[in-house]
Amino acid sequence: MKSDTTLSAIRTQNFRQARILLIESDPDQLSIIAHCLKECLPEVELIKATNEREAITYLKDCKLEEWKLPKMILLDASIPNRENGLRILQHIKELPAPANQIPVVVLSHSAHSDDISEAYDRGSSSYLVKPTSDDEWISYFQMLRRYWWETVSLPPTDYRY
Repeated sequence: MKSDTTLSAIRTQNFRQARILLIESDPDQLSIIAHCLKECLPEVELIKATNEREAITYLKDCKLEEWKLPKMILLDASIPNRENGLRILQHIKELPAPANQIPVVVLSHSAHSDDISEAYDRGSSSYLVKPTSDDEWISYFQMLRRYWWETVSLPPTDYRY
């Protein structure tokens, strides 16, 4: 079990220059997710991309401004359709390090085992079935905070390509 000192150090590092890149094309979902993330992770800057071009451009621009690299990516699996969402995931994983090492959490309405397997096969760090209410989103993001931001050690954002 990790000591309180170790957990404190992890939290400090994880929240330093913390950003999440949210890739979501549906304006209603984008608004709900952004609101719930702000409530659960107020220390984290949210970067929004509504399509593949915006997302990949942002990540490539981080090569010049590495301090803007997100610590996590939340990717809608069907932006605007399933094939495009998985193509974005594959494209992220083909970027040069450290961009390809950023944890990518796939968000999807599908709980079908083939969809889940394909997301993991393409490099997803995690797969979450999208909830249907704001309260469920808050619960998801509270768990995400506890696990991804307060427990695991995320890659630092101050390294070079």
